[in-house]
Amino acid sequence: MRKRSIFLMGIGMLLLLVAAAGALFPFVPIIFSDAKYLTEQLETLPVSSLGDATIGLPESSPSEPSATGATATPRQKPPEPTPIPESPGDNRLFIDKIGVSVKIAEGKDSGAMLYGAWRYPVTSTPSKDSNTVLFGHRFRYIPPNNTTFYHLDKMAVGDSFKARWSGKVYTYKVTHIGTILPTDFSVVQPTKNPTMTLITCAPLFSTKERLVVVGELLDM
Repeated sequence: MRKRSIFLMGIGMLLLLVAAAGALFPFVPIIFSDAKYLTEQLETLPVSSLGDATIGLPESSPSEPSATGATATPRQKPPEPTPIPESPGDNRLFIDKIGVSVKIAEGKDSGAMLYGAWRYPVTSTPSKDSNTVLFGHRFRYIPPNNTTFYHLDKMAVGDSFKARWSGKVYTYKVTHIGTILPTDFSVVQPTKNPTMTLITCAPLFSTKERLVVVGELLDM
Protein backbone atom coordinates (compact mmCIF):
# COMPACT_ATOMS: atom_id res chain seq x y z
CA MET A 1 0.00 0.00 0.00
CA ARG A 2 2.80 2.36 0.91
CA LYS A 3 4.61 1.65 -2.37
CA ARG A 4 1.40 2.40 -4.27
CA SER A 5 1.05 5.77 -2.50
CA ILE A 6 4.65 6.70 -3.27
CA PHE A 7 4.14 5.69 -6.89
CA LEU A 8 0.97 7.78 -7.22
CA MET A 9 2.71 10.74 -5.58
CA GLY A 10 5.56 10.46 -8.05
CA ILE A 11 3.13 10.40 -10.98
CA GLY A 12 1.40 13.47 -9.60
CA MET A 13 4.67 15.42 -9.30
CA LEU A 14 5.65 14.41 -12.82
CA LEU A 15 2.34 15.69 -14.18
CA LEU A 16 2.84 18.99 -12.35
CA LEU A 17 6.31 19.40 -13.87
CA VAL A 18 4.98 18.64 -17.35
CA ALA A 19 2.19 21.20 -16.90
CA ALA A 20 4.65 23.85 -15.69
CA ALA A 21 6.99 23.20 -18.62
CA GLY A 22 4.07 23.45 -21.03
CA ALA A 23 3.02 26.79 -19.55
CA LEU A 24 6.54 28.26 -19.86
CA PHE A 25 7.37 26.83 -23.29
CA PRO A 26 5.73 29.66 -25.30
CA PHE A 27 8.01 32.19 -23.58
CA VAL A 28 11.26 30.44 -24.53
CA PRO A 29 11.44 31.61 -28.17
CA ILE A 30 10.23 35.05 -27.07
CA ILE A 31 13.07 35.49 -24.60
CA PHE A 32 15.76 34.30 -26.98
CA SER A 33 14.45 36.19 -30.03
CA ASP A 34 14.34 39.51 -28.21
CA ALA A 35 17.66 38.97 -26.44
CA LYS A 36 19.51 38.59 -29.73
CA TYR A 37 17.57 40.79 -32.17
CA LEU A 38 19.89 43.78 -31.90
CA THR A 39 23.00 41.65 -31.99
CA GLU A 40 21.87 40.19 -35.30
CA GLN A 41 20.36 43.28 -36.89
CA LEU A 42 22.57 46.14 -35.72
CA GLU A 43 25.62 44.54 -37.28
CA THR A 44 24.21 45.78 -40.59
CA LEU A 45 24.09 49.44 -39.56
CA PRO A 46 26.06 51.77 -41.88
CA VAL A 47 28.73 52.61 -39.35
CA SER A 48 30.76 54.59 -41.86
CA SER A 49 28.01 57.20 -42.08
CA LEU A 50 27.85 57.62 -38.31
CA GLY A 51 31.45 57.52 -37.22
CA ASP A 52 33.95 55.07 -35.80
CA ALA A 53 31.76 52.56 -33.95
CA THR A 54 31.92 48.79 -33.81
CA ILE A 55 28.73 46.75 -33.64
CA GLY A 56 28.82 43.07 -32.79
CA LEU A 57 28.77 40.48 -30.06
CA PRO A 58 30.20 41.41 -26.66
CA GLU A 59 33.89 40.67 -26.59
CA SER A 60 35.58 38.37 -24.13
CA SER A 61 37.79 39.85 -21.47
CA PRO A 62 41.48 40.13 -22.40
CA SER A 63 43.51 36.95 -22.32
CA GLU A 64 45.41 36.43 -19.10
CA PRO A 65 48.86 34.77 -18.92
CA SER A 66 48.98 31.57 -16.92
CA ALA A 67 51.60 30.66 -14.34
CA THR A 68 53.59 28.93 -17.06
CA GLY A 69 53.54 31.99 -19.30
CA ALA A 70 50.97 30.52 -21.74
CA THR A 71 47.98 32.56 -22.73
CA ALA A 72 44.72 31.36 -21.19
CA THR A 73 41.50 31.04 -23.14
CA PRO A 74 39.56 34.35 -23.16
CA ARG A 75 36.71 34.31 -20.66
CA GLN A 76 33.28 35.77 -21.41
CA LYS A 77 32.01 38.18 -18.79
CA PRO A 78 28.75 36.76 -17.41
CA PRO A 79 25.59 38.82 -17.92
CA GLU A 80 23.92 40.54 -15.02
CA PRO A 81 21.27 38.16 -13.63
CA THR A 82 19.00 40.95 -12.38
CA PRO A 83 18.36 44.62 -13.21
CA ILE A 84 21.03 46.92 -11.79
CA PRO A 85 19.81 48.93 -8.76
CA GLU A 86 19.47 52.65 -9.27
CA SER A 87 22.00 55.00 -7.77
CA PRO A 88 21.77 58.81 -7.69
CA GLY A 89 24.75 59.21 -10.02
CA ASP A 90 23.37 57.02 -12.81
CA ASN A 91 22.64 58.36 -16.26
CA ARG A 92 19.05 57.19 -16.49
CA LEU A 93 15.88 57.23 -18.59
CA PHE A 94 12.50 57.82 -16.93
CA ILE A 95 9.18 57.23 -18.70
CA ASP A 96 6.57 57.72 -15.99
CA LYS A 97 3.58 56.86 -18.19
CA ILE A 98 4.77 53.28 -18.73
CA GLY A 99 6.74 52.84 -15.52
CA VAL A 100 10.25 52.85 -16.98
CA SER A 101 13.32 53.72 -14.93
CA VAL A 102 16.37 52.27 -16.64
CA LYS A 103 20.08 52.99 -16.63
CA ILE A 104 21.51 54.47 -19.82
CA ALA A 105 24.26 52.00 -20.62
CA GLU A 106 27.42 52.87 -22.50
CA GLY A 107 29.27 50.36 -24.69
CA LYS A 108 30.63 49.82 -28.17
CA ASP A 109 28.17 47.05 -29.01
CA SER A 110 24.72 45.75 -28.15
CA GLY A 111 26.09 43.68 -25.28
CA ALA A 112 25.60 46.84 -23.24
CA MET A 113 21.87 46.13 -23.35
CA LEU A 114 22.45 43.57 -20.60
CA TYR A 115 22.91 46.56 -18.31
CA GLY A 116 20.18 48.97 -19.46
CA ALA A 117 19.04 51.06 -22.41
CA TRP A 118 22.04 51.21 -24.76
CA ARG A 119 23.08 54.61 -26.07
CA TYR A 120 24.07 53.91 -29.64
CA PRO A 121 27.76 54.88 -30.07
CA VAL A 122 28.65 58.16 -31.79
CA THR A 123 25.10 59.49 -31.53
CA SER A 124 24.57 62.53 -29.37
CA THR A 125 24.13 62.81 -25.62
CA PRO A 126 21.42 64.85 -23.86
CA SER A 127 23.98 67.57 -23.11
CA LYS A 128 24.59 68.08 -26.83
CA ASP A 129 22.27 69.46 -29.49
CA SER A 130 21.59 66.45 -31.70
CA ASN A 131 20.01 62.99 -31.71
CA THR A 132 20.58 60.73 -28.69
CA VAL A 133 19.55 57.19 -29.67
CA LEU A 134 18.65 54.58 -27.05
CA PHE A 135 17.97 50.92 -27.85
CA GLY A 136 16.07 48.83 -25.31
CA HIS A 137 14.81 45.29 -25.00
CA ARG A 138 11.06 44.90 -25.42
CA PHE A 139 10.99 41.69 -23.39
CA ARG A 140 13.82 40.49 -21.18
CA TYR A 141 12.13 39.90 -17.85
CA ILE A 142 8.57 38.81 -17.11
CA PRO A 143 6.53 42.06 -17.27
CA PRO A 144 5.86 44.42 -15.72
CA ASN A 145 9.52 45.40 -15.39
CA ASN A 146 10.84 48.95 -15.25
CA THR A 147 14.02 48.20 -17.20
CA THR A 148 12.42 47.22 -20.53
CA PHE A 149 10.44 48.96 -23.28
CA TYR A 150 7.61 46.41 -23.02
CA HIS A 151 4.88 49.09 -22.99
CA LEU A 152 6.58 51.58 -25.31
CA ASP A 153 3.66 51.21 -27.74
CA LYS A 154 1.42 52.86 -25.11
CA MET A 155 3.19 56.20 -25.62
CA ALA A 156 1.39 58.90 -27.58
CA VAL A 157 2.38 62.13 -29.29
CA GLY A 158 2.41 64.87 -26.68
CA ASP A 159 3.56 62.60 -23.85
CA SER A 160 6.78 63.44 -22.06
CA PHE A 161 9.73 61.50 -20.69
CA LYS A 162 12.95 62.44 -18.94
CA ALA A 163 16.62 61.58 -18.99
CA ARG A 164 19.14 62.24 -16.24
CA TRP A 165 22.57 62.85 -17.70
CA SER A 166 25.65 63.99 -15.76
CA GLY A 167 23.45 65.06 -12.86
CA LYS A 168 21.13 67.19 -14.99
CA VAL A 169 17.54 66.28 -15.94
CA TYR A 170 16.32 66.76 -19.52
CA THR A 171 12.63 66.61 -20.45
CA TYR A 172 11.44 65.53 -23.90
CA LYS A 173 8.04 65.81 -25.56
CA VAL A 174 7.05 63.00 -27.93
CA THR A 175 6.69 64.36 -31.46
CA HIS A 176 6.63 61.16 -33.51
CA ILE A 177 5.81 57.48 -33.06
CA GLY A 178 6.06 54.89 -35.80
CA THR A 179 7.42 51.57 -36.97
CA ILE A 180 10.24 51.04 -39.43
CA LEU A 181 11.98 48.11 -41.07
CA PRO A 182 15.26 46.90 -39.57
CA THR A 183 17.03 48.24 -42.68
CA ASP A 184 15.83 51.84 -42.12
CA PHE A 185 18.74 53.72 -40.51
CA SER A 186 17.35 57.24 -40.86
CA VAL A 187 16.27 57.35 -37.21
CA VAL A 188 19.85 57.12 -35.93
CA GLN A 189 21.12 60.05 -37.98
CA PRO A 190 22.02 63.43 -36.41
CA THR A 191 19.24 66.01 -36.00
CA LYS A 192 19.27 69.80 -36.06
CA ASN A 193 17.39 70.07 -32.75
CA PRO A 194 18.12 68.28 -29.45
CA THR A 195 16.29 64.96 -29.76
CA MET A 196 16.07 61.60 -28.04
CA THR A 197 15.04 58.53 -30.06
CA LEU A 198 13.89 55.35 -28.33
CA ILE A 199 13.94 52.12 -30.36
CA THR A 200 12.76 48.58 -29.63
CA CYS A 201 11.37 45.60 -31.53
CA ALA A 202 7.81 45.43 -32.89
CA PRO A 203 5.22 44.08 -32.81
CA LEU A 204 5.34 42.63 -29.32
CA PHE A 205 7.13 39.25 -29.27
CA SER A 206 8.43 39.80 -32.81
CA THR A 207 11.55 41.20 -34.45
CA LYS A 208 9.86 41.96 -37.78
CA GLU A 209 9.97 45.75 -37.34
CA ARG A 210 11.26 48.44 -35.01
CA LEU A 211 9.08 50.67 -32.87
CA VAL A 212 10.43 54.21 -32.74
CA VAL A 213 9.48 56.98 -30.31
CA VAL A 214 11.02 60.39 -30.96
CA GLY A 215 11.06 63.18 -28.41
CA GLU A 216 12.28 66.76 -28.78
CA LEU A 217 13.93 68.54 -25.87
CA LEU A 218 11.70 71.06 -24.09
CA ASP A 219 13.12 74.43 -23.16
CA MET A 220 15.24 74.05 -20.04
